[in-house]
Amino acid sequence: MSAPAQAQTMPGYQLRFWFIGVQPIVWRRLLLRADNTLADLHYAIQITCDWSDYFLHQFNIHAKTIGVPRIHGPYYSQSAAKVTLADLKLREKERFVYEYNFFDNWQLEIRLEKKCDLDARRYYPLCIAGKRSAPPESCGGPDHFNQLRDHFSPFYIMDQVLTWYQLYEKREQLSEDELYELEDRCFELSELRYWTQVERFDRRSANRRLKQYANGYDSWLGFEEVGW
Repeated sequence: MSAPAQAQTMPGYQLRFWFIGVQPIVWRRLLLRADNTLADLHYAIQITCDWSDYFLHQFNIHAKTIGVPRIHGPYYSQSAAKVTLADLKLREKERFVYEYNFFDNWQLEIRLEKKCDLDARRYYPLCIAGKRSAPPESCGGPDHFNQLRDHFSPFYIMDQVLTWYQLYEKREQLSEDELYELEDRCFELSELRYWTQVERFDRRSANRRLKQYANGYDSWLGFEEVGW
């Protein structure tokens, strides 16, 4: 008799998180193994939000604060690296909160959508859906981000690009002061790049970095800061 086939599935969790106070809503849907830790979830959030993990963070769950310990960081009830999702004994639809950058006070509500069987041949964490670019991590918090989003409207961006193009088109005839203005506007255009893509979430890039993280490669740490 042949040996039984190796199991192709393993227990997992489907989680969805979204930004509290940000409109329109920014969200991600993740798959994690039951034995993935809260540290894994922390890094998955950082990656799918394109954040740098520079600021302090914490999970608030079951009246405990849990996080990845940092030098001079806050006291945690438990280390996130020692708490698996299975340890939490979450009920389906149960919610908890992740906080990041206590200056800007980003709060993400996380919900266990369902427990599910995962393909054991794939890597986890894995992002299976999402909507919109996450706010830059140090842009001032939810209220200020909403104000910035209103300010950097498509009409504003179009006007700035048109003004830059008009200057660029006659660059050979510009005075020294106008050349400085053109240089300033070139810098401003680089700052506008984020807002031209604010409705877009690059899930493929996020999953490429998640795979690097799952495989233990440091290359997942790549981060491009948004200019202001």
